[in-house]
Amino acid sequence: MLFIFVEKAKWNFKNAMKSIAYQNRLFFSLVMIWTVFGAVYVSCSQKTDLVYFFSDHRSAWSDFLFIYLTKLGEEPAYVLIVLFLMLKKIRHGLLIGAIGFVVMGISFLLKNLFLIDRPLAFFRKNNLIETINLVAGVDVHTGATSFPSGHAMSAFALYSLLILYLPNKARYVIPLFGIAVCVAISRVYLVQHFFPDVYAGSIIGVALALLFYSIDQRWILSEDHFMEKPLWRKKA
Repeated sequence: MLFIFVEKAKWNFKNAMKSIAYQNRLFFSLVMIWTVFGAVYVSCSQKTDLVYFFSDHRSAWSDFLFIYLTKLGEEPAYVLIVLFLMLKKIRHGLLIGAIGFVVMGISFLLKNLFLIDRPLAFFRKNNLIETINLVAGVDVHTGATSFPSGHAMSAFALYSLLILYLPNKARYVIPLFGIAVCVAISRVYLVQHFFPDVYAGSIIGVALALLFYSIDQRWILSEDHFMEKPLWRKKA
């Protein structure tokens, strides 16, 4: 009986994922492109290559752009999106908040498991610190907390889940997915992470978003339940 129950659960989850993939074809196409591109790049390059590329091609406008893009994977972005979704449906806002806490926990655990040096620590240990140009005014982290990137994980979890929740999502998929990619790349530009760090973080983030969304799809509540209603409602 237990075996039958497990097999049935697996089959239901498999069907649910197929349904989610079909309803979000553009999103999954972008995820696949990013996954393949990232895998090829990681396998064909040194982890320092992209850091050096950005170091050699800095400008005032790109410094300004990436300094602010990176903030779109931080707590204030979560707060704004939680409030936005709770004005539509309380449950969705709460799940966005929940995934933020899960991302923090997984990021902390994995960083302490792998203990890989941040770029600044890596360049210092290898006497290469003079070979890179840092962005002025940016507090560059050091220590063995590089893998995976918490910002990349956070951004891909947040904006992927938002894409899955939004109605008429076709118009939002490319901009929101683009934001997640830009947050990830900003971490390399700012010399906070290597590309493999942000690539791994992005994959984990998308996986978490899909997990939370599939759980949400199975979370059935009556239409008059308070969690199915907006946080603020106009009085009749």
